[in-house]
Amino acid sequence: MILLSNGPGGRSAAGVGLRFETPLARQNLIGADVSYAMGQSELKVVWPGEPEKSALYLRLVSAEPSLRMPLQEYGDPDRAGIEVIAEWIRSLGSTTPEH
Repeated sequence: MILLSNGPGGRSAAGVGLRFETPLARQNLIGADVSYAMGQSELKVVWPGEPEKSALYLRLVSAEPSLRMPLQEYGDPDRAGIEVIAEWIRSLGSTTPEH
């Protein structure tokens, strides 16, 4: 679950900080390298315009329990919420991340 690794006092292995009060530009989210590429050669935490190249989105839709976010014990992900995230990623435009 995102909160467990990115909540108060925590940061993910990729160094992403998703606290609400952290400005987007300082969250290390857009174009940031991932710590585990999930078997893909081109993958970023969020790849602008490309949900299928974004680890954030892929972990939400993964059928693999060890990759899935949130963890199975927290229940099924909200499909409408996943689509909102996919649309947000698409809205960022299609550019090659600089990180």
